[in-house]
Amino acid sequence: MLTQAASESSQGQGGVPYLLSAIRMHEPGYTSATEIDRAWSELRSSDGTLALSDVIGLDTVRTIGISMCEEFEKPL
Repeated sequence: MLTQAASESSQGQGGVPYLLSAIRMHEPGYTSATEIDRAWSELRSSDGTLALSDVIGLDTVRTIGISMCEEFEKPL
């Protein structure tokens, strides 16, 4: 179910929106960071989105997200 939800929530979007979607799934406690990253790894065969956010840096992800919201004039 989580794998399907992750796939549906991020279809047609680029990198940072995936990361923001993963953070939004984890923040209210829908599932664990480990489960989100496992589902991502099954879908994309790479590091999980939350692990990738740690590597990039949350400040960087936030800055890019804000810039994209301003550019597209809608929340991601």
